[in-house]
Amino acid sequence: MPKVSFDEIAAKVDQKYDSLDIELSPGQVVRLRNPIRLSDAERAKLSKLASVATKDAGKNAPELTEAQQEAEFRKVIAALESILTLVADTPEGGKGLVDKIAGDAPTLMQFTEDYFEALNVGEASPSQK
Repeated sequence: MPKVSFDEIAAKVDQKYDSLDIELSPGQVVRLRNPIRLSDAERAKLSKLASVATKDAGKNAPELTEAQQEAEFRKVIAALESILTLVADTPEGGKGLVDKIAGDAPTLMQFTEDYFEALNVGEASPSQK
């Protein structure tokens, strides 16, 4: 009968459901946790934030005033910042990352996109390597 240790299984799980580590500065790393490593409440919040961040705000853009378009854009930016803060391994790390991004929308969008892509967020099952 095959025999495996708990540590071997734990190592496989850690590899399969790894985090995305971002080096803010030498020696300062923010770990963005895989959603499966979040609590149920955190995953529910992530889902809500992701739906705000990915809703097609531009779909009705011609019907919105410039002020309304700006308000929608700010909601998306706030949701993206909240996603990074939520999934960070520490509140300080998440705040540090958001502070370093300093409101630069393209950078914020790229970090969030990289997070979702790197961790295969939204897939029914993790991809096999």
